[in-house]
Amino acid sequence: MAEALVIHTTSKGQLPAVRLNEWPKNEIDAFILARLESEGLQPSPEADRATLIRRLSFDLTGCLHAQRDRRFPKR
Repeated sequence: MAEALVIHTTSKGQLPAVRLNEWPKNEIDAFILARLESEGLQPSPEADRATLIRRLSFDLTGCLHAQRDRRFPKR
């Protein structure tokens, strides 16, 4: 027997109130920030380019790269 496809419409929920209104870049960030604030924490500063490259390298390879292997020098 064929299953019926049911489509439910959803409504957009309310974003949580946060103190740092300029920090969230999207709706998910607002929820993350609300949780951080409820725990008495604040977001870390944005990482510089070299740090992002190091994190990406570690995520992709599972190994830390050597300083001499850095292809993207600091500007």
